[in-house]
Amino acid sequence: MKEFRARAIINAPAAAVFQTITNLEAYPKFDPNCIKIDGVMELNGRLKIQSKLSPNRIFDVTVSEFKPNEKMVWESGLPLNLFKGRRTFLVTAKDDQTSEFEMVEVFTGLLANLICKSIPDMNEAFSDFAKGLKRFIEAR
Repeated sequence: MKEFRARAIINAPAAAVFQTITNLEAYPKFDPNCIKIDGVMELNGRLKIQSKLSPNRIFDVTVSEFKPNEKMVWESGLPLNLFKGRRTFLVTAKDDQTSEFEMVEVFTGLLANLICKSIPDMNEAFSDFAKGLKRFIEAR
């Protein structure tokens, strides 16, 4: 198993934070590693993600959980639970004008130990995502 995470306290209501992380067009504006993201950001929606971290690869993910203003989960992997990536976005209202954002990605499955050896440390990319999201929202 391998895990990456990042957090940010954002001076904005939870609804504004969630609206931003579900807006496909906003990703390249706040995530410095995002080249492009296409698809449908809703429960069972499919997304195609192109990242500067691996620019020649398109990541296909499914939105497996979607609770407006609180939680969204993206999943991808191999059949038979051989390998699974699960990215969770959590937005928690601290008060009417402040929210906590957290993003966690966990890789699991029978082949996780083998496959995770080829996955680079993404903690810096996660931190950049959270910082970029905070700056983008607070500048509005």
